[in-house]
Amino acid sequence: MSVGLGCGNPLEWSLDSPHADANPKEESRKSSSVLDVGVLFANESSYLCFPLEKLGIEVGKEIVSITSSCECVRPSVVRYLQRTGADGVAIRLDFIEDSKTRDKVDPISLAVVITVKFASRAEQSVTMQFLHTTYGSKPS
Repeated sequence: MSVGLGCGNPLEWSLDSPHADANPKEESRKSSSVLDVGVLFANESSYLCFPLEKLGIEVGKEIVSITSSCECVRPSVVRYLQRTGADGVAIRLDFIEDSKTRDKVDPISLAVVITVKFASRAEQSVTMQFLHTTYGSKPS
């Protein structure tokens, strides 16, 4: 079994924020968690969406950017309507189809780090672990 961390230059989503020029001397608090998201197929596009609180990310703080350590995952922040009728905030992770993976490839366990930066300059990271593979025939 092999495990890969990241896979290239990070992709970034960002908001123009009036707080982007916050005091650079302010300490950046970093925290991290790990989540196993199962099996994802390299030869098809897919996405997962997680409410911030399910990822251990602070709710209610202004997010100024979100990045991924792998070009195979495009993170974004989305709003949704909860069952209670209140607005919710979630992270959507779009897994990009690898058009070069038409044939079977060796499965690889990946650990992709998603980093959320807040206007306060604090950061929180979530490591998404998954098996990146292709599927053959569908089960009957």
